[in-house]
Amino acid sequence: MTDAPKKPLPRWAIVLLVLVFGPAAIAAVIGLNSSDTSSPAAPAAPTATARPVPQPAAKADKSRDRALQAAGFAAVSLKQSMKDPKAFELVSLVVSPSNAGCFTYRSTNGFGAHIQSEAVLTPGGKMILKEQSPGAFATAWNKNCSSGDGDDIAPYLAENHVLD
Repeated sequence: MTDAPKKPLPRWAIVLLVLVFGPAAIAAVIGLNSSDTSSPAAPAAPTATARPVPQPAAKADKSRDRALQAAGFAAVSLKQSMKDPKAFELVSLVVSPSNAGCFTYRSTNGFGAHIQSEAVLTPGGKMILKEQSPGAFATAWNKNCSSGDGDDIAPYLAENHVLD
């Protein structure tokens, strides 16, 4: 029997896997499925301005949970939209008190140069990339992300291999 090279999954299969298993993965990432609150896992070094995601209380705010999940899904979508998804690195993903997702990431541009950039997932669900809409991005970033407050979920996404 010969070892044939493995074909990568088609994009539709990846999207289907993310839609089916994504909510459970994001919930596990932010600790929604954790019944043991006596010893929460220590987060990987959070950014200087963001605090780690707290363990949810019994009556967690559902809109906050949805915002955290949406930000996790948006990170997966952002990576897949890159010209070279393998070069994508999520530096930070801070979900602000207004439930906006504030992304800082590294990737390669069309010329192969490594760049760092930002994006905002607005509370209304619109993704705005700095390179594509500089004016709209600046407005959204200043409104939702400039305070530096929020929960950085990038360490949890990395720890649980959500973006691998």
